[in-house]
Amino acid sequence: MSAKQSPPHYDYVADFLSPVESDSLFSHLKSLHGYILETGACNLLPTHSTVMYGPRQAYMDCVPKPYRAVSSGEAPDFLAGLKQRIEEKYLCCFNSLQINQHYDHNSNVHSHMDANPGHICMISVGAVREFVLKEARTFKVLARLPLENGSLLTFFPKDQWRMRHEMLKSVTPCGVRFSVIFRYIPEITAKTMLQNITGSKEKQRVRAERDAEYEAAQQAWRDRRKTVIKP
Repeated sequence: MSAKQSPPHYDYVADFLSPVESDSLFSHLKSLHGYILETGACNLLPTHSTVMYGPRQAYMDCVPKPYRAVSSGEAPDFLAGLKQRIEEKYLCCFNSLQINQHYDHNSNVHSHMDANPGHICMISVGAVREFVLKEARTFKVLARLPLENGSLLTFFPKDQWRMRHEMLKSVTPCGVRFSVIFRYIPEITAKTMLQNITGSKEKQRVRAERDAEYEAAQQAWRDRRKTVIKP
């Protein structure tokens, strides 16, 4: 009889940013240009706006094109320190940054899994909203997290594929919440999603190419880091 699998691993730090840091980040995000209404669901209208920097994971073919975000180029300088801080915390690198603006209590995130390899790190600032984590296959609730102003929620490599996450509409009125999401998105994942591919062999090929690029990028980053940080 096979051993029972442990629950998917995640990390939640409620006070990753100080109140001063959180307020400053909120102000910068509020003044950003380029937000567009966006949804990753085929049949759901958007309840948030987003702006992307670096590669963006491809959409499912059925998502309406007016609600698909494209890259705005390089990330703003005010986020460079935060990116470096998170990279050093988990010893990994990111090439993609997504900022979502949830306007009020009606904003929600539909239940889904992420398809990219590696760490996924999300900073929340503004209104406190509950995130629900569930096992991917059984939909058993793993955690209900009130994402505090200045909190960090991290999904770990491979574990995010065993876990769904969602943010339901709030039962009480609230203000704006921003989420700042760091990922590494391989080139092939930016071109197409696995859900758009038919045929198991082609899916296996795409997965292998995706994972190989990710591992090569992480190793290259670790090698560069060694030359900067002397023992």
